[in-house]
Amino acid sequence: MPGLVDDEQRKRAAFVLQTMGELGTVAMAAGARDLNAGPAFLADTARGTKVSVLSANLREGEKAWFPGSTVVVAGGTRVALIGVSPAGPLPAVKGVAGLPVVAAVKAELEKLKGKADLVVVLAACSYADALQLAQELKGQVDLVLESGEARQGAAQQVDGNVVIASGERGRTVGQLQLGLSGKGAWVDLDQSAREKELLNSLDLRVAEIARRLALTTDAPAKKELQGTLAELTQRRKEQARRANAAVAPGARTLKLTWVMLDANLGDDPELKKKAMVFEPTYAAPH
Repeated sequence: MPGLVDDEQRKRAAFVLQTMGELGTVAMAAGARDLNAGPAFLADTARGTKVSVLSANLREGEKAWFPGSTVVVAGGTRVALIGVSPAGPLPAVKGVAGLPVVAAVKAELEKLKGKADLVVVLAACSYADALQLAQELKGQVDLVLESGEARQGAAQQVDGNVVIASGERGRTVGQLQLGLSGKGAWVDLDQSAREKELLNSLDLRVAEIARRLALTTDAPAKKELQGTLAELTQRRKEQARRANAAVAPGARTLKLTWVMLDANLGDDPELKKKAMVFEPTYAAPH
């Protein structure tokens, strides 16, 4: 919500929060864009929605504008959601600053002891801070969803934790499927699929080199191809071990799927009608 300075832009922000609640968003971390009109506006606007705004580290003097965490039940699992804002002073809001994120999350974890089965940090901070959270809080948090930078991608394993860059400004929707029957390290099922794709690629290369070797009569060229084939065969053997590795008993699994909200995805007519009030120049064909 950059540059919130007039009533029209405030109405737009209120519409976004209201819609997030209607779409099922239960909580969000207070990020830099969200705070451009000040924490009071964000707190007041969210109060009339189904969205809980969280920030364990945002302070104005001694005042905490938002709760640091909430616990929700999903599929019988108690999920603790901890929110953190960017560390340091907020340029758009004089006197408001984010405390160091690791210390703030540690303090919130103390309050949550015994209250949750899964701990997720909603990190509206830099990706570097999100990685530090995962590294320093190994075994204390399970997932870190970073939203402070314009990036997204595959889940990144960090010392047994998982960091996911969740994109920005609602341009994509991610679905994260978790298998929680075990208590061991996370296994990324998408990574397993990528290992199999790489194995298939190596199979094709091995077959091609073998075909060229069978047709070659030139001795130097034949020797070079034999060396290449031996190297690829060894790599293929190692890759097959990784690709065919079974998920260890007791491992927790995750699978991340992204959906891009572009012209290939149909609009919801009623929602589009409401959104067009704030985006009248929107003309992408859906």
